[in-house]
Amino acid sequence: MNFGGLIVYLPSLFQMMYFNQKHTVAEISKRGLYAPLALQRYSFGSRLVNKPLEVACRIKGLNSRFLVDILESFENLEYDQAGKFSSFPTPVIVDYLRRTHQLYLLKKLPEIEQSINHLVFGYQYHQPYLVAIKALFKRYKQNLEIHIQEEEKKFFPHALYVYDQYHRGGCLSKFSKKLQKYSANDFAEHHDDTETELMLIRKAIIKYAPKEVEESLHRVLISQIETFIHDLKIHAMIEDEVLVPKIKELEQKAMGNQLNYKLITK
Repeated sequence: MNFGGLIVYLPSLFQMMYFNQKHTVAEISKRGLYAPLALQRYSFGSRLVNKPLEVACRIKGLNSRFLVDILESFENLEYDQAGKFSSFPTPVIVDYLRRTHQLYLLKKLPEIEQSINHLVFGYQYHQPYLVAIKALFKRYKQNLEIHIQEEEKKFFPHALYVYDQYHRGGCLSKFSKKLQKYSANDFAEHHDDTETELMLIRKAIIKYAPKEVEESLHRVLISQIETFIHDLKIHAMIEDEVLVPKIKELEQKAMGNQLNYKLITK
């Protein structure tokens, strides 16, 4: 922008947000809108928050480069972020997804459920639809828990097994038989979208919440759902666009590209 020969550069609303491993955890937490959300699953204690991110990660046994990319993805979701994660090892990606599952089960879902319960308890007689919304969220929570259980018990162990098979080798016949029973393609075929139903619940809350509802309660609930949807989008990107293609590729490489017909044709 030019003011009488003086050029002033204003930051774009759509400018990419970048993070640096030299910044302390506390400094990073104050940068951007979603940085604290991204850091929640890593639980940096009080003794680490004033240390540079690379030092804090080294102490906790984390990959600081991966965490920097995760932070940038949370802040720059409108850009294509999947490609930057292709170089990270499968165990690093699985660790992130497992930590995310724990965050959802132990914190995010219970917080949203509690807020909905407060809303229903105070205003269900003014707006009976709130009871239906509570039931919808209960069903969503149950479905997501089943979804997470499937990944934790089947796909993540399979992904780590394939990674180990590719890097360390093993009995090719045994590996082939395992792929006949379960592969990354099998997971992808039965993998459901976890965001759409939650977005519908959000719309219903906005539409049916009575006018006299306490503004702070309503605002907190909507904020909780919106940040959860944002987190889910990152989770889906890491899982569907990074981990699944990576495991498919490792399956092929581990078999020496001599896959059975089932895997080739899917």
